Amino acid sequence: MDIAISKVDNLIKLGQYDIAFNIILNQLSSISLEAKPYLLLKLSLLNWIKGDLSEYYKNASLALDLSKKLSYTYLTILAENYIKIFNLYEKAKSLRAKGLYQDSISLFKQAINLSQSINSPHHELKCRRLLSISYWSLNDYHNFFNENIRALEIARQLNHSKEQCRCLNNLGLAYWKFDNYNEALNHFFEALKIARSINSIPDESDIISNIAVVYRDIGNFDKAIEFINTSIQLDEKTLNYNGIFINKLNLGYTFRQLFLLTRNFSYINNAIGIYKELLQNNISIDLKVKVLNNIASAYNDISEFHTYIYFLNQALELANLIKSIEDKSLIFINLGIVYFNLGNYEKAIESYKMSLELASKLR
Repeated sequence: MDIAISKVDNLIKLGQYDIAFNIILNQLSSISLEAKPYLLLKLSLLNWIKGDLSEYYKNASLALDLSKKLSYTYLTILAENYIKIFNLYEKAKSLRAKGLYQDSISLFKQAINLSQSINSPHHELKCRRLLSISYWSLNDYHNFFNENIRALEIARQLNHSKEQCRCLNNLGLAYWKFDNYNEALNHFFEALKIARSINSIPDESDIISNIAVVYRDIGNFDKAIEFINTSIQLDEKTLNYNGIFINKLNLGYTFRQLFLLTRNFSYINNAIGIYKELLQNNISIDLKVKVLNNIASAYNDISEFHTYIYFLNQALELANLIKSIEDKSLIFINLGIVYFNLGNYEKAIESYKMSLELASKLR
């Protein structure tokens, strides 16, 4: 039994999770009842690492029940903490989904402290990366960056390739927000290399989509379109419709930029066509706000101001519904632009002031 545990521990240290997982599954049916809690907790940890949280909770609960029956004090405490971390983690994600970001951050931090108290870097790693997403939701990009730096350090120590990939991707996003495009691309391409090495198509598509946005922002539109189309192809393989929609939104924006650069009307027509197609799909409300804002801007580009206002008002109505401060701020900027173009300077000033007021809330 000690040999099996030692072998599993070594495999986990090397990041060879699938092999460790299979060894435990093969042992579980034949080992004694007294030895079972040890392997169940190892199996639970591997469930956590692999992202199978329902199995994680099930196996941790089984380990807890057996440890209590066998009076294994240390394993009982460890299993209880595994379950506490799970509950904090799930509650934190739920609060973030409801827009309660500060409450979410507080619970993730509790989960991290608990992970450290039981010396479980694997638990700490996932909790830190998920904590960073709560900061991202608050547009707090510096804390988003710092949490991913720490999470990446842990992922490298643990030889956890998938987590390294995701942390590097997040750091690329942070550098993009900081307008440091070289560092953004460096981190995205490092993440992409790992995603391909572990054959993770969803991560690969996400990273390629992010690379496309950076190329678009630095004016390399041919590269942007190439990467967007590659990402769409990958999303089609995995039936990731939301990924397809986001890529098409980015493609439309790229065509808009090309129109503004060349004044070639085929580009703006392509952009408007993409946006109209997206609006006919069953897209999420937050994405619909962005599509409406973008299609409005496309009509502004060709001086169709009344159509522009029509779509912006739809976007504003939905942004109010989902309480998206960032989207509302961007919409008021665009309203200011159109009122200025129409010569209604009083309304333009009012819109810009609204945008500033909202933007100040986002730091």
